[in-house]
Amino acid sequence: MPTGDEHKKKYINNKKVLKLLNIQDKDQCDWIATIAFYSALHIIEKELAKENKHFRTHMEREQYINGEPKYCKNQIAAKYKQLSTNSKIARYGPGKITPTKANQMLRFLSDIESVFEVNQDTE
Repeated sequence: MPTGDEHKKKYINNKKVLKLLNIQDKDQCDWIATIAFYSALHIIEKELAKENKHFRTHMEREQYINGEPKYCKNQIAAKYKQLSTNSKIARYGPGKITPTKANQMLRFLSDIESVFEVNQDTE
């Protein structure tokens, strides 16, 4: 199972890619939503690794965080679910992610970063 540090490295790499994307380019909004979700996933996985919790599927992870007060506080579980849902829409459809929706996904990621005190300024 990946360590907390390995999840942190994945998060940092995802954030570097997010900084390269232009939210005003509608063709990039699907990627913004997808990478925002996986950035949040690695933040949460880093926290779960501290508890020696590892999940094989997205569904197992979501079920766990939905039942844990730590993740329900500040609506982290709900925001994570929205990130997950919009990532699926971006990857599989139907529909496209708009700049407005992509902005919302970035705000949700920022909220998760703040709660778990992740350094949002990556190299």
